[in-house]
Amino acid sequence: MLAGTAHGPATSRTRLPQRLPYHLATEITLAGRTVDTTTAARHCLLNQVVPDGTALQAALALAETISALPQHAVRASKRIVHATRGLGDADAFAVQDPLSAPVFATDEAAEGAQAFCPVRRS
Repeated sequence: MLAGTAHGPATSRTRLPQRLPYHLATEITLAGRTVDTTTAARHCLLNQVVPDGTALQAALALAETISALPQHAVRASKRIVHATRGLGDADAFAVQDPLSAPVFATDEAAEGAQAFCPVRRS
């Protein structure tokens, strides 16, 4: 059930129209409706649906996956996602490039790229 955000239910009045079709956002906010899991998933408001009682385990598994990644890359990715939201492609790439450049300059990035390169035999 979608019942607002960390900033309270009123935040949904400003965020829902950015995430949902206008008519659905209007119905939810004007009628005070909640959104069931099926509807929320259909409109990409959820990144995963898990069986009842397993949300904590799923969240911890996701956290473990993220924490196992190079943290400088995770931080850069988070900054890029936030900084490019709502931008067109050209502007998004202009913002992304300087934020991602330091990540690609690391030894880990070079090692990762080499792992995907085929070995050439002479």
